[in-house]
Amino acid sequence: MTRAEMVNLSDRLLLAAFGSPFADDPITPGEPGGLLDIAADEVCRSTDCFFDVQSTGLVAGQATYCAPTLYRVTDVYCLDAAGKVTLLIARTPADLTRSLGAGWRDSATADPPQYLVWEGATRVRLSPTPSVTRPDALVWEGFGVTTSKILSGVNGLAAHLWPGEGDECPLPEDGQMAVVYRLCALRCLPLLGKTEAAGAQMAAFTAEYRRERGDLEANAARRYPSRRVGPLFARSIGR
Repeated sequence: MTRAEMVNLSDRLLLAAFGSPFADDPITPGEPGGLLDIAADEVCRSTDCFFDVQSTGLVAGQATYCAPTLYRVTDVYCLDAAGKVTLLIARTPADLTRSLGAGWRDSATADPPQYLVWEGATRVRLSPTPSVTRPDALVWEGFGVTTSKILSGVNGLAAHLWPGEGDECPLPEDGQMAVVYRLCALRCLPLLGKTEAAGAQMAAFTAEYRRERGDLEANAARRYPSRRVGPLFARSIGR
C-alpha cells in the first residue's frame, strides 16, 4: 500500500468505528514525520521485519564507527580498493589482547581491518585501525526503520524511504495492516475522555494491531532465524 492508501484505509476504519466523520486528528497522518511514520517505526522495532544494508565511509586513523540508522546490526563488512569483501570477525577485547598483545588498540593500521569489537548495540571498534579513507567501504547489515536510511557517501544523510503520498510502504506486505491498525489506535488518543466509545474502539484497534504484529514477528523470525542474517551482502554481490 502507498501512504495515501494506508491513510484512506485508516479513515474508513475509524468512520466505521465511530459512525461519523472522524474529528480531532492530532497530526495529519500522511505527513512525513507524523503518526503514520510513528506507527511504521514501532512495527519495525517490535518485529525486526525490515532488514536493510547500509554503507558508510572508512576514515584513515579512525577506529570506532556507528551504524548509520540501524537499531540492530547483524554483520559488518569492509571493501578494499578492488571491491573485495571482508566479513569482519567479532572478537572481545580479551581475545585481541591474548592474540595481539595488550597494545592492540594502538597497533599498526591496515587495509582492510580484520576484526571488530562491539562497544554497544550499534557501535564497533575496528582492528587494526583503517589505514585509508574510502567512501562507502564499511557495509552494515541489520534491522532498521523505513523513515531513516543512509543512502550513500562517506557523509551521507539519512533519507526518508517513502515521503510522498504515492510512495509504496517498504515493509513486507504481511506487516502493512499492523501499521494501519496502530495508526488507527494512535488517532483515537485525542478522543479519550471526550467520546464514550473512544476507549473501547482504541482497545479494539490495539488488539488487531497486536494480532497482526504477532503474525509479522513470527514470519520475520522465519525469514531471519535467530535475528542473525548472515553474509547476505556478500552473497548478493557474488562474493
